[in-house]
Amino acid sequence: MMYDSTNPFLNGNYAPWREEGDEFDLLVDGEIPRELDGTLYRIGPNPHYPPQGRYHWFDGDGMIHGFTLRDGKASYRNRYVKTAGLAAEMRAGKSLFGGLAEMPKEIGPEGPFKNAANTNIIGYANRLLALWEGGLPHELKPVTLETIGPYGFCDRLNGPMTAHPKFDAKTGELLFFGYQPFPPFVTWHRADAKGNLIESHPIDTGLPVMMHDFVTTENYAIFFVCPSVFRLENVAQGKAPLVVAVLENGSGKYDINPEPDRMISAGERLVLIGELTQLSDLKKRIGAA
Repeated sequence: MMYDSTNPFLNGNYAPWREEGDEFDLLVDGEIPRELDGTLYRIGPNPHYPPQGRYHWFDGDGMIHGFTLRDGKASYRNRYVKTAGLAAEMRAGKSLFGGLAEMPKEIGPEGPFKNAANTNIIGYANRLLALWEGGLPHELKPVTLETIGPYGFCDRLNGPMTAHPKFDAKTGELLFFGYQPFPPFVTWHRADAKGNLIESHPIDTGLPVMMHDFVTTENYAIFFVCPSVFRLENVAQGKAPLVVAVLENGSGKYDINPEPDRMISAGERLVLIGELTQLSDLKKRIGAA
């Protein structure tokens, strides 16, 4: 298959590798300590078909790699995360979706974007989860890497999940959020160590921003309202749905025409949730931010 030879993220070390396979009893230079027993998982974007339009690194299909060390031996296995979007493309034999850099010329029944499941991989509640911040996680079988399907915390999570959740070292709880281009723009979540979603709170950030990550401490979760803003009106015009807000002399002026009382200075505003279980404190802090 021919990929864009001018795109650096489709060439060299970033060139797509479509082959799935297994390699057992790999050659070892030296000796692997027998105390090393387990599997290292890695995941990243790897487009299965030549993309429509301009390719953005974040758009590639997730491919998971498993490196297993056991009894002084090493083995390797890799598989695509078989998302619904990738399955549709395999049936069609071509790329069907657009990405962050360019929308598709025609939008099919599957929609303009797919859950690429390509950003992070975590072990949680005896599950292996492939994460992508624009949708639900995908559960995989830890040994075979076979895709089980989307994981929604017993169908209680009905929105996207960040690819960078945090674990509470004391309780084993999973702390995370989801963001989207329409209200509520950000939602905070907390799940127990057994896989049960036990807390969800919407957060009004004022603008539909791309919120890649966040910070947690023992008592606080800190959310950064960044200047990458979604503009859904661009979709109908075939333009990129994500724009970077323009700052003029640090004044906080954007070219996105927000309401004057919702102006946010890039890199300076934090939304803090104090005492994570207290809604009254949550509202006070967001209102004062």
